Amino acid sequence: MRVLVTGAGSALGRAVTAELRRRRHRLRLTDRRRLRTDLEFAQSRLGHTRATDELVQGMKAVVHVPAPPGAGAEAAEWIDACTRCTYNLLTAASAAGVEHCVYVSTLDLFAAYDEGLRVTPEWRPRPTTEPEVMAPGLGEFVAREFAQTKQIGLTVMRLGHLVEEWTGGERDPMGVYPAEAGDAVAAAVESGHPVGYRVLHVQGEFEGARFRSASYPAFRPRRRAR
Repeated sequence: MRVLVTGAGSALGRAVTAELRRRRHRLRLTDRRRLRTDLEFAQSRLGHTRATDELVQGMKAVVHVPAPPGAGAEAAEWIDACTRCTYNLLTAASAAGVEHCVYVSTLDLFAAYDEGLRVTPEWRPRPTTEPEVMAPGLGEFVAREFAQTKQIGLTVMRLGHLVEEWTGGERDPMGVYPAEAGDAVAAAVESGHPVGYRVLHVQGEFEGARFRSASYPAFRPRRRAR
């Protein structure tokens, strides 16, 4: 399958790319900054330009990992990356006949709920004003507009925090290993596009995990934390 991965230079973008490549999908990568890769790559800021139109040509699916230019980004940069850039990408993708977009959001949208509650994807997000939380939530609204008007199939995937191997000590209750996250995104891509949109929550499965992961077997993390 021909798949475009945005935000390919981020930790999550690299994990998604590795898993999709392992599954032998044909990939095109894009990021705001130039990357060293032997895969097809096009540097892009996802503007409302012909370059964005060309970026999505020939793709069957898009994995959109919205991210600002770099560490310490201002609130306006976060909001721009998750809203305007998402709009530009999905406008181009819809016009090009792309069937499915996986929009990657965050489980931090639910951190305000009491830790004892069993939060599922049907619950209403409670975003804070922190840019890295608020902006992905705003991007969800943008993406859903395209799905609700049947312009593209949409999977909103809210992920926990990417963590490295757990070697003891206090565990992040919202942690998910990069390989788990990449596996879940790849499974969503391969499952085909939904009618309208669906929402999935994905984090590691271990005792004390804050949120339930996706209930569908295909989206359960492949590796279980010990």
